[in-house]
Amino acid sequence: VILTSDDKALETVARNRSELFPGVPVVFTGVYREALPGLVGSERGITGIFEDQDVRTTIRYALGIQPRARAAYLVSDRNESGRAIEARLAGALAETAPALAVTSLSDLPIESIEGRVKSLGPDDLIFIGSYSIDSEGKTFSGETLIGKVAGASKAPVYVLNTHHLGTGALGGNLLSPYLPGATAGDLALRILAGESADAIEPHATGIHTPLYDWKVAIRFGLTDFPPNASFTNA
Repeated sequence: VILTSDDKALETVARNRSELFPGVPVVFTGVYREALPGLVGSERGITGIFEDQDVRTTIRYALGIQPRARAAYLVSDRNESGRAIEARLAGALAETAPALAVTSLSDLPIESIEGRVKSLGPDDLIFIGSYSIDSEGKTFSGETLIGKVAGASKAPVYVLNTHHLGTGALGGNLLSPYLPGATAGDLALRILAGESADAIEPHATGIHTPLYDWKVAIRFGLTDFPPNASFTNA
């Protein structure tokens, strides 16, 4: 079994498998659902674990934590992937809480975002997708920019990935870099035991964890977390 991580690795294996690894099944990780057809074409014997931030559950949990929420604010990169995540957040908010006012701050430079979030209150929500380049093209680590927003904000900041905790963000139902690898390993073991890769539908199950920063929860006086939540800094 060949295991790949991210788009380029899967694309390279799919293009060269007939010559280098004829007939060997492939298990991928780190690939978005919508990108898969373009990466593998008509190749068969390929399954895996999609990369998929769980925006819907993160929003649902946030509304449970802050049941009196009055408005939501979105921050993401202005590149293609950032816009796609922000669109998913906006769409899920429109479906889950149609009366909630939703505003994107992503077209503002980081200094203006910091100023804007200082005026928010504890009944506001902030959701950050991927954020490492501000609207003026200044590049930081994602953790640095999220930390700037969370440090200035008077409202809790929800994120989508485990590595964005420790920045001052509260948390969410987070995509873990470890769980997709472990789940892909389980698929590989099933194939090695005789199951056909074509019989295993690619999925994104079992790769998220409801994880929150306890110090941030204390900062905002929040206690109504989902019963299956875990905490850092507890």
